[in-house]
Amino acid sequence: QGFDFYAPQTFLDEHGERILIGWMGLPEIDYATDEEGWAHCLTIPRVLTIEDDKLKQRPIKALEKLRTNKETAEGYANKHSVKLHPYEGKQFELMIEILENEASEIYFDLRVSKKCSTQIIYNTRSKQLTLDRFESGIVSEAVEKTTRTTTLDNDLKELRIYSDTSSLEIFVNDGEKVLTTRIFPDEDAVNFRTSTESGQVYLKFTKYDLQLNN
Repeated sequence: QGFDFYAPQTFLDEHGERILIGWMGLPEIDYATDEEGWAHCLTIPRVLTIEDDKLKQRPIKALEKLRTNKETAEGYANKHSVKLHPYEGKQFELMIEILENEASEIYFDLRVSKKCSTQIIYNTRSKQLTLDRFESGIVSEAVEKTTRTTTLDNDLKELRIYSDTSSLEIFVNDGEKVLTTRIFPDEDAVNFRTSTESGQVYLKFTKYDLQLNN
């Protein structure tokens, strides 16, 4: 449901699970990041299942081996934007659980600096989830829209977000929806903020740094 997802391939692993890996990028998009006009990578592997006649996509369990430095927190968010510490970083896995929701809209701002931010917006009434990369950094002039919106079947209960240096993969409600995007923010874009339009929401955060280099 995001911006950058192309040419997915699947295979069966040794346990008989159907694994999907996609190309994170579209061939007509030029992010002006190299001379050839290509700025692509592969998605993280996902396990595909069909449950109640619906497709579910979940990150493979082996990714948990990359986790380091676990941080947890719980608390209310309201219309005053709050910077959360120690939730800074470029390479991390962040799980957000919505335990109570009396807010009209909830905002999660990822990879934030003075100039950059990638925003996830959830509208409680419509169940619409929007990914907005208008301020995410370098975006090709060929991209006419800077938002992608999907409607959830159920209320938003969980986000599982994987951030790498130039990408975000967002798994919604245990794999009900997935949003994938490339982002090219500045070097200072490492902060995380949350707020609401009105009302408050009670959230639980679990964050891991990811050890990507061996």
